[in-house]
Amino acid sequence: MLNCPLIKLHLFCTVPGQNLGEVEALRLVFINGVISESLSSLDGLPDMSFIGSIQSILEGKVGSAVSQSLELLGMVASGTHDDTFMSLNGIGAPDVGVVFVPEGVHLERPVHIIYYSSGRQGFQAVDENLSSVSLSSPRLLVVAGKDAQLEIIEEFLGESGSACWTNCVCEISLSQGAQVMHSYVQEQERNSIHIKQTHVSQVIALHSELCFQKEVLGVQVL
Repeated sequence: MLNCPLIKLHLFCTVPGQNLGEVEALRLVFINGVISESLSSLDGLPDMSFIGSIQSILEGKVGSAVSQSLELLGMVASGTHDDTFMSLNGIGAPDVGVVFVPEGVHLERPVHIIYYSSGRQGFQAVDENLSSVSLSSPRLLVVAGKDAQLEIIEEFLGESGSACWTNCVCEISLSQGAQVMHSYVQEQERNSIHIKQTHVSQVIALHSELCFQKEVLGVQVL
């Protein structure tokens, strides 16, 4: 198990849920772009819902509706194929996290996505030697069915005293009437490089709410 006091602290804390006060969240943890099942906590999901790695879907461990949702991977961000950082994520992503909430289902607990990057120890200044930065390319697909409701909290963490380059892509697909509250927390080291893209595909007559919850000054956010 990864020896990281910072991430262990976050695993046992509650998060502020939208209109719910302090609640225990469903938790999906990425370590350097790869989902860690041992650190994630996903018990109590409603029937037909899914949160986890694309590997479980490809291995046929879930229903057909979840499998069909993979057709949306890359489609939500269509039109960005000439984007260098989008292409870099597509090439470098070792795993894909999938959040699938079917028609009419309301997740009572927020989904807390933790991206942890170990980085490279002893790195002091981004401009001195970019080649020494450790690159992480996490990828997330969120699919909300008709009239589904959920809250997503994406949080980026890094190992203390190290710098990393995070190039994250999140795709959110919402059917008619779906509601998603999306928050974003950046708590990596100040000398790290952070690139984040969020692409949303939505059907007419739905409500989608996206907000930035927190920024850490000093981190290079591109």
